[in-house]
Amino acid sequence: MYPYVFYISLCIYTVALIWGLAFAPADYLQGNSFRIMYLHVPASFLSQSLYLVMAIAAAVFLVWKVKLAAYMIKSIAPIGALVTFIALVSGSIWGIPTWGTWWQWDARITRTLILFIIQEESLKIALLLILRKQINLYLYWY
Repeated sequence: MYPYVFYISLCIYTVALIWGLAFAPADYLQGNSFRIMYLHVPASFLSQSLYLVMAIAAAVFLVWKVKLAAYMIKSIAPIGALVTFIALVSGSIWGIPTWGTWWQWDARITRTLILFIIQEESLKIALLLILRKQINLYLYWY
């Protein structure tokens, strides 16, 4: 409806990300490695929030059979998977100078990995349902 809003918000996000990564002063304890937090924390917060919205929509679909909730899950899953992937990768980049390792089996990190796997599997299920409909249409006509 308003395509210019997307481009304006994309420009603002890009400027804020560059400002946070390039122009923020170094931290006295972590040095320059803390700057990844300007990307990691919002991505992690958004991924957890999108997962909560997907869970609520799934409950609405299962209890009241509202088809809009199923479409909502199908549309949120790719965005949530991408944001969760960004959170996992940026957390690993931050973890190497902070902990000395790329991965630590902490409860929050493992929960985020499980969240990513769940969102990827929901994408696979949606893709299989779409492919099944296309195959059935193909077999029906030929």
